[in-house]
Amino acid sequence: MRTIKEMMAMADEYQSTAAGLMRTNNKKLPFQMILDSLAPDEDVLLAVGANAGTVGKTAYQMVAVAFTNTRLLIAGKPNSLIGTFMSAGAKSIKLDKVNSIGVFGMNIRLDTIGDEDVVLGSYSPEIRQKLSAEIQKIVNQYQSEKASQGNATVIQQASAADELKKFKELLDMGVITQEEFDAKKKQLLGL
Repeated sequence: MRTIKEMMAMADEYQSTAAGLMRTNNKKLPFQMILDSLAPDEDVLLAVGANAGTVGKTAYQMVAVAFTNTRLLIAGKPNSLIGTFMSAGAKSIKLDKVNSIGVFGMNIRLDTIGDEDVVLGSYSPEIRQKLSAEIQKIVNQYQSEKASQGNATVIQQASAADELKKFKELLDMGVITQEEFDAKKKQLLGL
């Protein structure tokens, strides 16, 4: 998803009161802030509204929330008398910092590494369960892909070491010259 219309339609699917209020008050700015924060290779996988949210020690009201393929973006209005929307853009938290997702009361809580825990509310019991399952699925998929990328790097390094060992054996047998071995070593090690 890469438009406000798509994100608000998804927020409506989750029967978010906040998304409805944003639409009726024509306050699409939080969703626009999320779009403005997207990297070119980033897509929104899940977008919802929340009546309230906290990130660390900062509280917001009328929050737009988007889970992308790499991070969580939150944009809204700080809980203050001034009532202006966040000016610096959406708050960003990388998905690899999410430790756990829980449901309590009318809220969804994401415990993260550091002091950036996120609490989103108010949702009906059915919506809380559905949303927390979707969020968990996105986080698990991201963490699984990241782990498999790490494993591919290890396999590639091991295979480069195996190749180097084979060329060393060829050098020791006199099949290749020292210069050929050195050239292949530089190639395999990326030097």
